[in-house]
Amino acid sequence: GTFKTVVRWGEGNGFQDTGGLEEHWMAGMVAIVNGLTSHVATALVRGHQTEDLEATCQKWLDSPLFARGSSSTSASASNLNLVADKQSASTSPLQLLTTHESDNTPDALAIDSLRQPLFGVRQSPSLDLLERGVMAVILHHAGELPALLDGKEKAAPRPPGLEAACQSAAIAARGVRRQVGELKDLATLSLKEGADPASWASFCDPVLGRARLLLSLEPLCVATTEEGGEEEENGGGA
Repeated sequence: GTFKTVVRWGEGNGFQDTGGLEEHWMAGMVAIVNGLTSHVATALVRGHQTEDLEATCQKWLDSPLFARGSSSTSASASNLNLVADKQSASTSPLQLLTTHESDNTPDALAIDSLRQPLFGVRQSPSLDLLERGVMAVILHHAGELPALLDGKEKAAPRPPGLEAACQSAAIAARGVRRQVGELKDLATLSLKEGADPASWASFCDPVLGRARLLLSLEPLCVATTEEGGEEEENGGGA
């Protein structure tokens, strides 16, 4: 039952005298298993080593925008457009950014009406779609997009919270539009002589791809009007 045995070492055995005790092979195996168990437990807690792609996307992976998951269980980065095509505009914000054919839909026009005047900015359908995408994402995750689209045919003024969100979204979208224009200018200046400049779509499409991804997620926030309605309803029930 013991893990050690008493061994009499003879002279000239080549080992240092340890007081006559030799470790049993079972004790060595227990030590190895304990070490392996500790290593595995540590690896389970710490996780695998971060890969380069994971490190690059860490800011997105840690973003609270992903906290509530996808609004469609079948939505993925490769089929967002397909999901949007199968859903109606009233149920899928992705319909706002599918193609330029959505420009004349009531929902798209409601968001485009928030856009700041097009004075002193580059003109392109891709840039117009880019601004709409940025505004749609901000309003979607602020929880105000349904309120905006539901009230697009009403003549009444927007609630203060919705109006503030719309103004902030319009300012941010215009900033993104200007930044994309500056990036294209820099790319054009670095072109070799005789090379054709890249299209606006090549600069806008990456941003629009991220916008479609964010629109496929559940909103981060709940609209103030909805929260107020729930509180009033709960208060009335009490």
